[in-house]
Amino acid sequence: AEYMGVETFVRVLLMSGLPREILKWLQSLDLSYSVKNVRRDFANGFLIAEMFSRYYPQDIQMHSFDNGTAKIKKEENWILLEKFFRKRNIPIQKQDYLPVADCTEGAAALLIQTIYTFLTNRTIQSPPKPLDASATPPFARPTATQLIKDADMIRITDSHQQSLKAQEIVEQHNNTLRGDRQADSSRFTTLRTQSRPSRGAPRPVGQETQEAVVEIKEVQVKSIDRNVQQLRQTRDGLISAMGRSSVASANSMRQQSHQHLQGPSTQGPMLQVKAVVDVLNAMIRVKLVASEVNKMLDPRKDIVLEFFMNMHRLPETLVVELLQDLQNKVDLLIPSTLGNPREFWQLLHLISSALASLSENTAAYHALLGFSCALGEKLTSTDLATTHGYFIDFGLPKLAPLMLSSPAKRDSICQILCSFSDLEGQQRIGVIKQIQESLNDLPVFIQILSRMIHYERSWNEDLFDLYLYYALIAVGMTSPTVRAHGVSMLASFAQHHYGPIMVHSERLQDLVDDTWWEVKAQLLRLSSVVLQKISERLDAGEPMDDQTSTHAQLIYHIVQRLLTPASPQHLQLIGLDQLTGCLSGHAPLVGQLLNVLFSLPADVRATLLNMQDQDSIHALLNIMGSTVQYYDLRPLPLLWHGLTVARGLSTLVRVAKLDHLEPEHMEVLVACVDSACGAEGGSLPSTELTAWLWLFNELKEYLYVALCDVDLCENAIHVLNRFFLDPRTQAKVIEASTSALAGSLRLLYGQEGQEDCKRSVYTFLQNLLDMGHPLSNFVYLLLRNLEEKHAEMVAGSMLNSILKRANSLQS
Repeated sequence: AEYMGVETFVRVLLMSGLPREILKWLQSLDLSYSVKNVRRDFANGFLIAEMFSRYYPQDIQMHSFDNGTAKIKKEENWILLEKFFRKRNIPIQKQDYLPVADCTEGAAALLIQTIYTFLTNRTIQSPPKPLDASATPPFARPTATQLIKDADMIRITDSHQQSLKAQEIVEQHNNTLRGDRQADSSRFTTLRTQSRPSRGAPRPVGQETQEAVVEIKEVQVKSIDRNVQQLRQTRDGLISAMGRSSVASANSMRQQSHQHLQGPSTQGPMLQVKAVVDVLNAMIRVKLVASEVNKMLDPRKDIVLEFFMNMHRLPETLVVELLQDLQNKVDLLIPSTLGNPREFWQLLHLISSALASLSENTAAYHALLGFSCALGEKLTSTDLATTHGYFIDFGLPKLAPLMLSSPAKRDSICQILCSFSDLEGQQRIGVIKQIQESLNDLPVFIQILSRMIHYERSWNEDLFDLYLYYALIAVGMTSPTVRAHGVSMLASFAQHHYGPIMVHSERLQDLVDDTWWEVKAQLLRLSSVVLQKISERLDAGEPMDDQTSTHAQLIYHIVQRLLTPASPQHLQLIGLDQLTGCLSGHAPLVGQLLNVLFSLPADVRATLLNMQDQDSIHALLNIMGSTVQYYDLRPLPLLWHGLTVARGLSTLVRVAKLDHLEPEHMEVLVACVDSACGAEGGSLPSTELTAWLWLFNELKEYLYVALCDVDLCENAIHVLNRFFLDPRTQAKVIEASTSALAGSLRLLYGQEGQEDCKRSVYTFLQNLLDMGHPLSNFVYLLLRNLEEKHAEMVAGSMLNSILKRANSLQS
C-alpha cells in the first residue's frame, strides 16, 4: 500500500468517522489500496476480504475476489465473504454488510469497528454522535436529487413504490425549504446592485462611423481527378480500418495464438473481399428460385437475406436442404468472413436472427446449428485469433440477448460459442469473462457455464478454479434451478478431478435436504461420478487409503439418505440409472439400490430390467418444464455388473432369512445372469465361472423350491438352464443338484403340485435328456432313485414317460 501522509491521514480521519486507533490499524495491515473514502472504498468487499486474509490466509484466497465496482462483482465478493463468516462463526450478518455495499452513510465505519474488535480483541470508545442536521450549514445540506439517490431508495425494487417514495422525499424537502424561508427570510432576499452599466454618450442622428472593409476571398476548391467509384472504394477502406480498430483489444491474444496457426496475421490495409451476401447468393440462390419460395418473400429485398429472416415461415424440408448445402460448402464463406469485420457481423446477424425465429425442436433449427458450428470450427482452424476477436466484438453481442431470453436454446448456443472460441489456458478464461460481462446476469451466466463445461477439452488449474468457484456460488443461491446447475457443474468437474469437491463435504451434505428435486438428482449424478472414479483407482491397483475411504463413506451416506423406497419415483428412476453402473467395488450400496428397485411397481421394474425393449423405457420418466439436462433412462442390465448385483441379492436374501424368493428377486436374478452371458444368449465369462458356481450353491435351494411356484417356475428354469447347458459348469452343477432337485420333484408331483409347474418341469427334464451325456445320465439316475423310493408317484405322473425314454437311451 502507498504511504499515507499526515495531511491525507488527517483528512481521512475527519471524513471517515473512524477513530484514530482503527485507521492506524488499517495502515499496519499493508492493504493493496490506501483508504481515502471509507464509504466507497469498502463497498465492494475487496478490502474487507484482504483484512481477513491477514488473519485467515488459508480461508481467504484473494484471487477469488474482484476489486471492481460493478454490481455483480460486489455481489460475488460479499457472497464469498458471507460463507466465510458462517464457517468461522464471525458475528457479521447480511443486514450488517448490505448497507456497506449500498454505500449507506456510516455503515462502513460501523462494520470496520466490528471487524476490528473481533480480530484484535480490543474495544474502543464509541465515536461521538454526529451533529444534529439542523446545525449543518445551509450550503452543506443535501439537495432533493441527492436525497432521491439515497441507498434506501435504491433498495426499493417496485417502481410504483419507488415513485411514491420519491414524491414524499421531494415534498418533505420543499417543506423544509419553506420553513427555512419563514425562519430566516433575510437569507433568501435578492440583493440588487445600485449601479447601472455605463452607456456611451448620445450620438447625433446622421453621424456615421467609419467601418472596416472586410475582404472575402474566393473559396479554392481542389479539382477531383477520380471518379465516384474510386471515392466509394476509399470510403470503404476507411470504414474497414475503423472496423479493425474495434477489435484492437484482441491484438495481444492474436500475437500469441499465431504461433500455432498457419502464419502471422497480415499487417497493413485490409483487402477488399466479396460480400458475404453475394457468396451466399452464389451458393443457394438457384435452389431458392427454383423452389418458388420467392413468392413467399418480399421481392424488393435480396432473396438470401429474406431466406434467413423468414426461415421459420418456409417449408422445413427446403430449409434443411439449403442449410446442409451451406454446411458442405462452408469453405467458400471463409475469405469474406475473415477478410472484413463488417462481413463477419453481417453473417452472424443473419445466423442469430434465424436462431431467434426458429423453434429449438425443429429439424431446421438443428440444421442451422450444424451450419453455425461448422462455420465456427472452420474459421478457428483457419485463423483462431482473428475469429476470436471478431466474435467477441460482433458475434457475442448478437447471441447474448438470445441466451437471456430463450432458456431452451442455451445448450445449442453454447455449442456455437465453443466452436468460435477454441482457446486454451488464460485465453479460455478470458472468453468466459467476456461472456459474463455480455450477459450481466449471474444466474443465466451460471446456467451457461454448466453447459459449456461439457465442451471443455483441455484443463489447467486456473480453469478448474474458475468452474469450482462459480459452482460453489451457485449452490448457495436462492434459485433452485441455479442450485441444480451448480451441482451439475460439480458433477461434470468431478469427472476430471473430484478431490477439490470433497473438501466441501459439509456443503454436499446440506444439499441432501434441499427442497428442489433436481438438486437431489444432480447430487446423485455427482455421487455416481465420484464412485466411478474411486473404482477406477482401485482397479488400477491403487490402495484404499484413508482419504479415499473417507470420500467413499461420505458418498455412501449421501446416497443412503437420498435414495430410499420412500423417495419420489422420478428420483428413484434417476438414481438407479446413475448409480447402477458404478456398484463394482461398492458393495454397501448394492442392497440399498435393490430395495429401491423392489419397491417400484411391477410393470415399471419389468421395463427397467428388459434389455430388448429400450423404447418403452423412455416413457417412464415424464418430467415437465425446463431441466438442467435431459434425463434419458437405460435398461439397468446394460449398466450393472451382473455378478456384483447377484451377490448383493444373495446377501439380501440370506440376511433376511427368507424361506423362498419373491417374484421381484427372481426377475433381478434372471437379469443378472442374462447380462453376464450377454444379450445374445452367450455363456458366463470364463473369469467369473468360479464366482458364479459359488453363487449357484448359495441359491440352489431357493431355485429348486421355485420350481413349485407358478409365479417363479419359468424364471427358475431359465437360470438353471444357464448352468446346466454350459459344458464348463455341468459337472459341478450336477454334483450339487441331485438331492435338491429330487426333493422338489417329490413336492411337485405329489398331490399338491400345480399343473402348470408340472408341465414346465417335464419340458425342462426332457430338454436335459436330449442334450446327451452327461445330462441324460443325470436325469436317468435321478428318476431311478426317485422310483425306488416313490414308485407309485413316478408311475402315476409324467415322470414315468421320461424314465422310460431314459431307460431306452441307456440301453
